[in-house]
Amino acid sequence: MTACFLSKSDIGGLIAMKMSFIIPVYHVDLRQLDACIDSIEVAAGAPGAITGEDGSYEVIVVFDGAPPQGESVRKRIESAHGATVRVFFQEHAGVSAARNFGIQMARGEWVCFVDADDSVTLDACTPPDSLLLQSPDIIFFDHSRKYQEKTMPIHYWAVHAQDHNDSWIYLRAVLSPGSDQGTVWGKMFRRGFIEERHLAFPTEISVGEDQYFMVHAVLAAKKIVACDVRTYDYVFNPQSSVRSFNGRMRDNVDDSVGAILRTLKDDGLDPRSDAALAEIVDNFLLDRILFLTINYFFHPDAPSSVNNRYMYRQFLSSAPYCDALKTFTVSRALKNAMGLPVAKRIALLCIKYHCWWLVQAISSIRHRQLNAG
Repeated sequence: MTACFLSKSDIGGLIAMKMSFIIPVYHVDLRQLDACIDSIEVAAGAPGAITGEDGSYEVIVVFDGAPPQGESVRKRIESAHGATVRVFFQEHAGVSAARNFGIQMARGEWVCFVDADDSVTLDACTPPDSLLLQSPDIIFFDHSRKYQEKTMPIHYWAVHAQDHNDSWIYLRAVLSPGSDQGTVWGKMFRRGFIEERHLAFPTEISVGEDQYFMVHAVLAAKKIVACDVRTYDYVFNPQSSVRSFNGRMRDNVDDSVGAILRTLKDDGLDPRSDAALAEIVDNFLLDRILFLTINYFFHPDAPSSVNNRYMYRQFLSSAPYCDALKTFTVSRALKNAMGLPVAKRIALLCIKYHCWWLVQAISSIRHRQLNAG
């Protein structure tokens, strides 16, 4: 797999073929869905867009479970947005099944995944004029996070473009904590590549399905490019299902972690024989420790059977998390090898040294921040 970085001025014309935007929908306000589709239409109709009047794009909306009065909803959406939008319903089977169905229905040369409560930017369909024909399988873009009225640009590839000599750069990106690169949005996938490599979202896991797909895609791709233009706005939702207490969250995360580690093993990758790969895997596991600490063990709605020292210490001493935690030292925290904010580094040190009350306090503060949006 070869890597290439493009600036906004270099990527022109790369998206000259038809694009398919796949939007899974589950318990989303239809006004948000309309706004999402509107953003795609605006991007496609922007000056210089190459996906507009000639009908070179499509929007595939897949409802994961038909809404009440489904046919009237379909007619309203298709009537409001025209022939470029196709609406489908499936029995409730999860976001992975909805996306897999969307892939089957897609006709575009390029596939883009968009969440129904997010939006694309004006640049999503309007690359600059200059052309670079690299025949990539995947294109990574930068994005923004939107918190109510505040928009925070995330310049991941603008910052990491100098890392092009890192042979693990894309695997590092999709497994890195806080980078958002493990998501499938903000990227373009060549549809032929998805079909050739039989890539699909895992319907057997319900947490980390994006990351699982991205790990498979990155390992399978022959050519990947990254661009520092922002094409996606991720809208922060404090009521997201991953932030609500779920009694099966620990099992779901374990399933996801196990599936990703098996994928690496099946691809012949052994962290024990490669220090750089070992660091990537350890950072991924440390991020999962933080995730479960905040969203499971110390969730405000967690019952006493979960929120207790015995259960938490048992979790921290279990494989593969315990080995990753051993690698996080005070020296490493000071050097910030993971690129984490100070608060997360402090939290990991408190977790490592079993500072129960501090971990509880940090988790409580974090939940107040999440609820405030």
